[in-house]
Amino acid sequence: MRSLIYNPITGIIDGILTASTEALMDIQSEGLAPLMIYKIKDSDVPHEITELIYMDITVMPPVLKNQENLLAEFDKLSVTADGVDIATITGLPIPCTVNIDGNSYDVPNGTFEFTAIAIGTYEVSVDEIAYLRKDWVINAN
Repeated sequence: MRSLIYNPITGIIDGILTASTEALMDIQSEGLAPLMIYKIKDSDVPHEITELIYMDITVMPPVLKNQENLLAEFDKLSVTADGVDIATITGLPIPCTVNIDGNSYDVPNGTFEFTAIAIGTYEVSVDEIAYLRKDWVINAN
């Protein structure tokens, strides 16, 4: 029997351990909390795919789930750098965070509008726990 160690606030899996219950309790008592333990059969989750799974903490008890592909897309990948031309992402998770060149923007409604006033290339990403990370590059001319 193995145990998944996960953060109960984010659902992010921190690792898979093969250890006794006493050893797992020692980990929590050494200040590594908040961590939760989820027992799994040895055959359920191979170690090499832990970045593709997460604990869904929106239900009780929490359940192990696979990350899904994020289906959100921009309507275009190039804008005029005039502060008026808009590229729109639709189909985002509700709520989520869109990251642009290291800055984070909260998106409460599943749609994000991008404009630029400076010519350049902008790296845009969405990295939500239930979905595989998705990246785009927007060119502003």
